[in-house]
Amino acid sequence: MKKLITAILVITCLFGAFAGDFKFSASDTENHSEILFGIPTSATLGVEYRGFTFLPGNTTGIKLSAGAGYAQRFLLQDPDTGEPLRENIQIYDVAQFRWGLELSQGLSNDLFTVFAGYEGRWEKAKDSILLPDGGGFPRKDNIERWRGEGKKKPVVTFDDWFNNEMEASSTRENTKIYPDISKDGKAFHVFYLGGRFNMMEQSFDKTQGYSAGLRIMASPENFYGLNANAKGGWMLLENDNITLSVADTVNFTFIDGDAVPVYIQKQYSAGRFVRGLVYNSYNTTLSIVNNMDLRLAFKYKIFKCLQPAATLFFDNGYAFGNYFNTGHNGIAAVEADKILSVLGTQIELRCFELFNIGLQAATIISGEYATRPDTQLQFKVIFSF
Repeated sequence: MKKLITAILVITCLFGAFAGDFKFSASDTENHSEILFGIPTSATLGVEYRGFTFLPGNTTGIKLSAGAGYAQRFLLQDPDTGEPLRENIQIYDVAQFRWGLELSQGLSNDLFTVFAGYEGRWEKAKDSILLPDGGGFPRKDNIERWRGEGKKKPVVTFDDWFNNEMEASSTRENTKIYPDISKDGKAFHVFYLGGRFNMMEQSFDKTQGYSAGLRIMASPENFYGLNANAKGGWMLLENDNITLSVADTVNFTFIDGDAVPVYIQKQYSAGRFVRGLVYNSYNTTLSIVNNMDLRLAFKYKIFKCLQPAATLFFDNGYAFGNYFNTGHNGIAAVEADKILSVLGTQIELRCFELFNIGLQAATIISGEYATRPDTQLQFKVIFSF
């Protein structure tokens, strides 16, 4: 015990001495809707060292990251044909571990930054902890079953879904549409490089300036792609009590290959960028999305630790090309041509200067909420660092 206490004290002193040289971050969050009401149950934590520089006046960074967690996902395509599904959608859970390394270098007094890195991930897909028979979403039935008030229903397993729910006889070991799915888990590796331009002053209550970025990625598991984005922010009103700002963001994405895993689809599908949709829905090789925000933030704090803000947003997107993992491995190409449009609002609280939590409501004007295509109004708990 004395050795442990001594080690903790030494590490604490070292971090205190060099605290100005380190930057800490949290990213790549995922959640499970039946755990913690949508608050992230999986995240990646990073620490970046900035204690030296190769170019005077510019920041040189070495970032290490690691993460783990347990999250919920959806299988939104037929495992044999890749056609998007409107029914028989499968919920599943995933246990995961993540790790990464990134090198970055600022240029022109950090106006530009170039970076290159590696991300590794190991995931094991598991049957959902909560799923009614047939793959549907009658949450009321689930609650009654938990309370013992309703008839007990069998859980749909992966084998049930792949072997019985679909017309063809896929198994989770040979489907090419879902390269993530494996009884023993799978590892994925991604190498990337890119750059960003930053003249943006952005905080919880202010968005002003311009920024842009480009990220190119490739994986030995045979997928590749790029994401380009640009953002502009303008202050309309600022005084001692409130700020009112408007922002516009554009994302363009191209992803393709024989085996695009679901976690990459969650990060780069059109459904990820159009708020109010399922993250890995409209998972096409090409997409372009525009996000418009009108944000009202209050400068005062409730109980000296909670800062409120409200955002009205209007998102529009176009998903086109082929659905992921079709047109490869002998699977016919399934083409997409979808216009997406969502109007919504979200209310947030900045808590203890550490994280944001709030509620989002969205009305789907064009497109569908993949897991409940008959409903147009969606509510979601939002959480960010």
